[in-house]
Amino acid sequence: MSRVPADATAYPQRRSHFIMNVHTRWRDAAADRMCIEWARTLAEATAPCAAGSVYVNFMPADERERIPGSVYAGNYARLAEIKRCYDPGNLFRMNHNIAPAA
Repeated sequence: MSRVPADATAYPQRRSHFIMNVHTRWRDAAADRMCIEWARTLAEATAPCAAGSVYVNFMPADERERIPGSVYAGNYARLAEIKRCYDPGNLFRMNHNIAPAA
């Protein structure tokens, strides 16, 4: 996996041996604030051991601003150009979207 150049695919980060996903569930909506805070605290505590990237399918909806730099890094501009060519109307946008280049 690490022999693939960083610009050969959409995902540039291929050095890691492990991936971590802080995925939680709870039953009582009254616990939302406490449980979300716990999960974010865990993610922040482990961040110094991380590569600084993120796998897009593990991202919550409220962290979309991380997509260009943390997910695709230097490949984002190229992916936006591809999106401009093949999906200029942004039909495929119901995900963590790469917007077509202007």
